Amino acid sequence: MYTGRQTLTSINSTVEDAHEQVREIEHHIQESTDQLIRLEKSESDQYRSLARLRVNLLAAGKIVETLDESERTVAVILRQREEELERLRQKIGESEDRHISLDVERDEQSHRVDLAAEKLDKAEAATQQRLQENAGYQEQLKKAQLADRIAIHAEEKKDLASQDRIEKGMPYENDPLFMYLWKRGYGTSRYHANPLTRFLDGKVAEICRYEDARANYHMLLEIPRRLGEHAESLRTQADAEFTALENLEKAAAGEDGIPALQENLAEMEEQLTKLDNQLEEHEKQHQELIKQKALFATGEDSHYRQAVELLANDFRRADIMTLHRDAQLTPLPEDDLVVDQLSTIERKKQHIQDTLSQQRTLMSSHRQRLKELEQLRVDFKRARFDSMNSSFRDGSFVTLLLNQFLNGMLSREGLWQEIIRQQQTRPTHSKPSFGSGGFGRRSRVWHSGGSIGLPRGGGGGFGSRGGGGFRTGGGF
Repeated sequence: MYTGRQTLTSINSTVEDAHEQVREIEHHIQESTDQLIRLEKSESDQYRSLARLRVNLLAAGKIVETLDESERTVAVILRQREEELERLRQKIGESEDRHISLDVERDEQSHRVDLAAEKLDKAEAATQQRLQENAGYQEQLKKAQLADRIAIHAEEKKDLASQDRIEKGMPYENDPLFMYLWKRGYGTSRYHANPLTRFLDGKVAEICRYEDARANYHMLLEIPRRLGEHAESLRTQADAEFTALENLEKAAAGEDGIPALQENLAEMEEQLTKLDNQLEEHEKQHQELIKQKALFATGEDSHYRQAVELLANDFRRADIMTLHRDAQLTPLPEDDLVVDQLSTIERKKQHIQDTLSQQRTLMSSHRQRLKELEQLRVDFKRARFDSMNSSFRDGSFVTLLLNQFLNGMLSREGLWQEIIRQQQTRPTHSKPSFGSGGFGRRSRVWHSGGSIGLPRGGGGGFGSRGGGGFRTGGGF
């Protein structure tokens, strides 16, 4: 018996075998294509040889003249190509020299930055040491530190009071009767109402014990506000002490010439950044030149493509094909030999083209089989056949089926049906129908007993009721 994971491993292995088959056929197709390209080049060479042989017999011939003219044109294009390539090489050389120069300049500037930073560091250390020994500065430092601690403590108390106000204020704010009276300003000078409303509001106040609650709620709101004002005042005092401390440090730094050193370092770092930006931009330009040169190396530049296209069109002119027939009328044996070679090349080309056609058909079949295998793997996972509860009665048989499919002896549908028939669900120790799972709904608690292929989770179960909080009439 195979587990679902083991079976998935077999499927993965078969998919990889299918990939290998495709890669092997691609290799054969590439080899056949390369052979065909070599034959076509050889054919073009033979056409040129045949045309040159005909020059000695034809005093004037449009075909020969056309060939000669094309070759002259191609020669001009190739000379232009070489000139363009030489200019590109020169630009690359100049670019490399410029890069070296920028690198040297950058290294020198980086050294200057380091020196400026070290000089500033030593100066600041000396100033700090002088301040460390200054009684007035030390006194102000203590005052600033103390004021900051006091302000922080006050802010913490304000935050705690605000949190306390939220927690303790909820019972009041959740009571609609109390909040009705509170919003109307009942019990304060801003309360206005006609006699009947005033009478009814008084009854409501008696029910919810408004007077006591109002005083407590007012105090609950007032404490955070007052603590906030106090904390703000203390923070202002602390900031003033801190500013006084900074002023002493600025004065000492100014006396020791530190601002000038800081400005010098900033200028040095700015120059270094500019050099870094120049290097980055120059590198982009250099890479573009390298990319252009690579086109020449691979024959993808415009000059090369133009020359190839010109010759290709010329070699395949219908008029050149008449040389096959005309060769039999000439006294020269050489052109007959060339024609024979052309005939041999044509037969080889036809054979390779037939082989390519077969290979491409086989490739299409293998790619389709690979696609179906990959989809089967997706379906296998979606069905959760690889889960811990899934197993297969005969793993070797499943492997055999996979090999049969890979070799074209079994359809994708047939393979999938056989996998389904082989698959079985192993019993679990837990029961999906236990407790809340027995109410005709999918349990939200018991998952392990779920069926393979079905999404986990669900609803159902007993409902719950909640309550609590401040209630009218309950007292404060």
